[in-house]
Amino acid sequence: MVERNIPLPDKPSLTVSLIGARRTGKTFLMFTHIRRMRQQCDNSQLIYINLEDDRLWTFGQPDLALFRDAYYELWPQNLDREVWFYFDEVQAVPGWERFIRRMMDTQNCHIFVTGSSSSLMSREISTLLGGRTPQRGGLSL
Repeated sequence: MVERNIPLPDKPSLTVSLIGARRTGKTFLMFTHIRRMRQQCDNSQLIYINLEDDRLWTFGQPDLALFRDAYYELWPQNLDREVWFYFDEVQAVPGWERFIRRMMDTQNCHIFVTGSSSSLMSREISTLLGGRTPQRGGLSL
């Protein structure tokens, strides 16, 4: 694998979206960012969730709020700390955009999402997230 020279912000005020075709390096770019952030904060502040993992779908559609709630149950001391949430292949969960908007509005967090569906064209991301992502809709790979 070859690291790309694509800088992602460490503390974005808006959701960072990495959108593009399958197998183009979106997840690798996210992992590169996580590795860099491990040098700046505690590992407990970094949460990666792969929404294409079939184990998350055992009982039907995953509820994204349950991930957040379980995280804060395990790490209640982080309620007042900045937390980085990384949702890989977010388009797999219908209604994901409402959850992400609520997270951005109510939690002390930074959110990164990847997606590779045609329903997540970069120009539509800003609309889906109600202005909570950069105007260009994120990074297309």
